Amino acid sequence: MGHRGILNSIRVAAALCLLLTGCLAPPSVVSVPPSDTPINLSGILPPGSAPEANDPIRILFIHGIGADATNYCLPVPLMLHLAKVLGAQPQTATPPWMPPKGSASVCSGVPVPEPIQIRVTGAPDPALLFHYRLDGDGGKRTVDFWFLLWAPLTQTWKETPSVMEDGHPPWAVATELAKGFMQTHLTDVVLYGGTYRAVMRPSVEAALCYVVGGQPDPADPNYRDCDGGTAAKRTVVITHSMGGYMLFDAVADLKAHHSPGMGTAAPASHPRDASAKLLSSTDQVFMLANQLALLDLTTATAFPSAPGDDPAHVKPLRAFADRWKEVHDADPTRPRRGRQIVAISDPNDLLSFVVTAGAIDVSGGTTVANVYLGTAPDWFGLFASPASAHNNYLTDTDVMDIIACGMSGNRILRCTP
Repeated sequence: MGHRGILNSIRVAAALCLLLTGCLAPPSVVSVPPSDTPINLSGILPPGSAPEANDPIRILFIHGIGADATNYCLPVPLMLHLAKVLGAQPQTATPPWMPPKGSASVCSGVPVPEPIQIRVTGAPDPALLFHYRLDGDGGKRTVDFWFLLWAPLTQTWKETPSVMEDGHPPWAVATELAKGFMQTHLTDVVLYGGTYRAVMRPSVEAALCYVVGGQPDPADPNYRDCDGGTAAKRTVVITHSMGGYMLFDAVADLKAHHSPGMGTAAPASHPRDASAKLLSSTDQVFMLANQLALLDLTTATAFPSAPGDDPAHVKPLRAFADRWKEVHDADPTRPRRGRQIVAISDPNDLLSFVVTAGAIDVSGGTTVANVYLGTAPDWFGLFASPASAHNNYLTDTDVMDIIACGMSGNRILRCTP
């Protein structure tokens, strides 16, 4: 068989594999005890229902490692998918923003709104917070979609000669790929795992304040104090990769700041804590490719004799869940759908970890589930692209439908727009 014949055989095998779905990892749900199995997960819109009037929603998306500092279009495919399901359309920014030369001003036909610049001490460039307004026709619900792009805080580090290794000896192709991945992706993890965390975390805390409609105190360089804001709008949080850890870490930091030496206190006692307002109206958190298990190690001081025994080993997810329960219990009049954390992972994503019972106390009424599904082709169980497996979540229809409509057991529910 000649070279062309071999290539044709490979193409036929690949086509059959895709046709029979033998290449792709099937969707499955692994529940975290004591959650029930099979588990039912709710999406933003209950399946079979139509968009309702007078139900404003705000959605916060925080990206993960490896994002380019000018990738303003990163969450737009997800936003447009959710907008279609929710019966809303992006509104034209007025006036339209003119981004830096070489950067996108329109994403999938949607003009990029002028971002809020979040300047933090110790970073040469500001983080950017984009606010898309989605309005429905005929009185259908309105959606505020917020996108925190924190990548500018680490971009300059990645471009230093020491990280780029200018003048290095020739590398093998595989080494070139690995080095490039380390430069663009693992640099973010290393920076947040060290003392530069104190520079990056305030960008999330400031974003929480803006999302709830507040204003960060200009006298507070760490953005821990937020003036104003409301818990009135139903809120959904979506994170990718390290973005989930950054959110949980920010909430834990704000709780500690607003209740120093007092232990747990009611959210009404913390009028300047933006996270309390956000969590009070949040019922759903979707984590795509979470890195909690990896980043939890950055706060370890000793190996605990039992899970959770070491108080110095901070687990932001546990602190987040505790705070979430506090603010929910403090306002029993607000309609609830039940607190839910869904960790969605491709099994071939090297940078995604299972959420275990030791990472969170699920006895507090929070449903926690790990959902595994293939976002990248798995070729006969022999090879799958780790990069594609880590980056495809925001364009994968199944992932977007789980967020929009939920799951019943291992079956993904599809909404009717």
